[in-house]
Amino acid sequence: MSGTIWTKFFWSDWQADPALRLCSYSARGLWMDMLCIAASHDPIGYVSVAGRGLLETDIARMTGGSESEVRALLSELEQNGVFSRDRKGTIYSRRMVSDAKKSALAQKNGKSGGNPSLSKDRNNLAPDNPPIKPPIKPPLKPHKPEATSQKPVAPSNSEETIVSSALGADMPVGDKPAWWPKRDRYGRVLGDVTDKLLYQVGRAVLGESAGGQISKLKQCHPYRQDWRAAVELLLRADDTAEPRAWFAKALRKAEIDEPFVPMHEVYPKETHP
Repeated sequence: MSGTIWTKFFWSDWQADPALRLCSYSARGLWMDMLCIAASHDPIGYVSVAGRGLLETDIARMTGGSESEVRALLSELEQNGVFSRDRKGTIYSRRMVSDAKKSALAQKNGKSGGNPSLSKDRNNLAPDNPPIKPPIKPPLKPHKPEATSQKPVAPSNSEETIVSSALGADMPVGDKPAWWPKRDRYGRVLGDVTDKLLYQVGRAVLGESAGGQISKLKQCHPYRQDWRAAVELLLRADDTAEPRAWFAKALRKAEIDEPFVPMHEVYPKETHP
């Protein structure tokens, strides 16, 4: 027995999981005991002991229940999609297996000096005292008289966009409708986000029949608790060449507890007028 003696537990996720809400009190209690077994043995996340998946009789013996009772409760949990099985039929928790993989990757990166994506160019850094290069003199050009007109030239739309982006102004929304969410230079959504706005953006990006997909997204972590994150995900899909395909892939990842990080959690908060 090795596994782990401590791990994070998201109480709100447990209470908001629709699959668990469909199960009885007894089934949810059995699943909690099975999670304890899965967390305390290797491989983490699998209901097994010494590498061997537990059978119904084993689970009944370890949880103090009868075999017939455990068989009925396991059937209830499986029918509602609470757990999964591998090719050998061993029961495992999708969330716990995913968290264990992320933890192992973080430990590996920590031993090698941190995130490898941040240290790729460590050997190509510029020296502290680079050699001084002589200035290059541009060739002389013949003098041309300036135009006599003194009327100011208005900047083009592209120039205005570049200037506003450099100053940290809101990102332009182009030909979008007036209710279209505004974003800052980091892609974070500004202003209030309502349920109505979420469905409006979803239908505009994915089509009029996107209501079902939006409802699924609202049940996934972290979007069921943060509609702003859901709107940001839709806007990121709209920025791609194929929004529907991109969103479908993102929704599948969210359904297996691998959500995209919301843009307003990536960058520090700013004060907007």
